[in-house]
Amino acid sequence: MIKINVKQIDENAVDGLAEIFLKDDDLCNKLSIHLPSLGGEGIRVYHDGRLQESHLEEHHLKPIFTDEIQINITGWFYIHYELHIELKEEYTHIYITYKGK
Repeated sequence: MIKINVKQIDENAVDGLAEIFLKDDDLCNKLSIHLPSLGGEGIRVYHDGRLQESHLEEHHLKPIFTDEIQINITGWFYIHYELHIELKEEYTHIYITYKGK
């Protein structure tokens, strides 16, 4: 099971910054992804914890596994963005879209 926390982690951090805690990685323990910059593509997290994101796949030879994702949301977030967390049969799709004016 993947734990997804959506909360104000840091008021000085960028809205929509996802901190992905890596499983079984000795070099680093988390990876940060700015979800608004990915648009509707976002990220996919398969139910076994495997993370799929096109930019990561270009730079990593092995799959990335996680069991926890934290998404930073401040009080200003919903003025500019919409967060989408869609549970599918095989994966969870997480993405942020810009509302625009």
